[in-house]
Amino acid sequence: MGKRISRRQLLMGSATLGGGLVLAAQDRRLSEAAEAPEHPKLIGTIVAVQAPSTVVVRGNGLHTAVLTEDAELWRDAPVALEAYVPGDEVGLFGAWDGGRFVATRMETVYRYVEAKVLRRRGDRLELSTGPLVLTSDSQVDPRDRTLASLDHLRAGDRVVGSARWEPALQELVAVRLSTHVH
Repeated sequence: MGKRISRRQLLMGSATLGGGLVLAAQDRRLSEAAEAPEHPKLIGTIVAVQAPSTVVVRGNGLHTAVLTEDAELWRDAPVALEAYVPGDEVGLFGAWDGGRFVATRMETVYRYVEAKVLRRRGDRLELSTGPLVLTSDSQVDPRDRTLASLDHLRAGDRVVGSARWEPALQELVAVRLSTHVH
């Protein structure tokens, strides 16, 4: 069962990681995110992307979300709807209008990672919490003054940072990592 987080923790994590929705959960149950009645949201996994402005999301049921013309789409930086594919985990912010969700913002869901590196095999880290893949987009947390490159991560290191589910790999990929808690 995932750990429930407060709206304050959710917003602090989002600010800490430079945007994006952060869930500090032990499993993939995205519906465990904190409720924020002043900002209705829909959290789940994209089932279909229907250009130019519709996504079908499975969260607590199957829902259709329509993105407003000026909706913000965010994955580490602003992106176009085409950057999202079925399997991506997202959070949508907006309001319910009848049976559909009208979204003004869609963000990639990030997971908090804090674990010990058990072994490294190329770009794959075996962590005490499970596997994590390093990609060319994975970065060292800029606040870490001791880790020059993710290439320096070895067995025995303790890492903390963020990761996201990558549907093409069917694995978690590192977004930003550090070798110590900030």
